[in-house]
Amino acid sequence: MKGLIQKINDNWMVVLDNRTWQDPSAEDLIMPLHIDDLWIIDHTGYASGQKQELDFEILTVEEGVTDCGNHIIYNDYAKVIRRPTKKEAMTPSEILMKHEDANEYHFHEVDRKWIIEAMEEYAHTRRGRLDVLARILGKVWFYGDWKWETPNERVMQMIMQELGYYPFKNEDEMIRGTRLDEDLYKQAVDSVPLRNRTPLCDESNSLNQ
Repeated sequence: MKGLIQKINDNWMVVLDNRTWQDPSAEDLIMPLHIDDLWIIDHTGYASGQKQELDFEILTVEEGVTDCGNHIIYNDYAKVIRRPTKKEAMTPSEILMKHEDANEYHFHEVDRKWIIEAMEEYAHTRRGRLDVLARILGKVWFYGDWKWETPNERVMQMIMQELGYYPFKNEDEMIRGTRLDEDLYKQAVDSVPLRNRTPLCDESNSLNQ
């Protein structure tokens, strides 16, 4: 069920939404946050006052026996449910959380902030370069009257269609849709050497004849 972490009487508690369609007016459940999930206080920014609704399950824990020794003590805790990773793209925060969980090491929220900013900057750079490649491929396909022939090429066409770089109705639409920054051409001149010109025939022999 959905819930929010709150600090109540100096203890980290979870306020669980107990409403259902059968009982839409049911009161919220309040129970302690499980000790294994205390890391999430910094991890999600709760300590700084940010509110983030999470999924919880109720976990009953055996915590000892009474003084007489004839009754076992059980307590209920709210335990965070870790959902399986979805196939769609994850956010930088979700990616970082996945690696934190895998390595059983969690950063403080202030550290997570600059790590995520660096991830986003890197991803933006990568996306920009990949978009340039897709635009150039759209030009090549247009002038080459390209049609897919292999399964891999079929996947390429699907992605190009999703990006809006294939097909184009006419040349004007293609030119508008695949325009590149002029600086890219200048960068290519500086970083990629000219190809050696390959003679179409044996020039030395032709001159001697």
